[in-house]
Amino acid sequence: MPSDTEKLTELSPRRRGYLPLGTALGLALAIVAIVLVAILSIRSVRNDNENGERVTHAMKVLDNVETLLSRVKDAETSQRGFLLTGKDTYLAPLDDARADLPGLVDGLRKVVADSPQQLERVGNIDGLIKQKLTELQQTVELHQAGKADEALSIVLSDRGKNVMDQIRTQVAAMSTAERTALNDRQEEWKGSASGTAEVMIVGDRKSVV
Repeated sequence: MPSDTEKLTELSPRRRGYLPLGTALGLALAIVAIVLVAILSIRSVRNDNENGERVTHAMKVLDNVETLLSRVKDAETSQRGFLLTGKDTYLAPLDDARADLPGLVDGLRKVVADSPQQLERVGNIDGLIKQKLTELQQTVELHQAGKADEALSIVLSDRGKNVMDQIRTQVAAMSTAERTALNDRQEEWKGSASGTAEVMIVGDRKSVV
């Protein structure tokens, strides 16, 4: 009759509470896979957030640039209206632009502080806007002083038009740069989102296994 020791020796691994080697290895691999999926998921979500912030940044730059150009146009339209009618009521947009444009330029400069190329363009726009406002104010003052012909002569010289064209060129360059960057960042965002979805699908499959 077998002894108690012999009976214990004859017990199978399952009876002794141990998992078969193949099952244990499979479980260990599943745990490792789940941990890796969790790490990759966190990284993917972080990339999503970063790309989202970059897209928001580009949109903010575009909005600021368009607002800046719009205010300069308002100032020019105000001057033309005054020169045509001689009514001071037409000068309100010009006065508002003179007060607001320095702050708008400074705000744009802060938004693009991480881009040397864009900062250089903002500097160019700043100088051009100052030239434009000087020209506008000069023609207004001449007209107010009874020198309408001299004011008209400045307008017809295309000095102001040339400055305005340069402002538009600089604004267009800024907008193009931001839209290009925005498209690139949106593609990165799509790739990151796709990667996140794939990682989550893999994680679900591994958890089922």
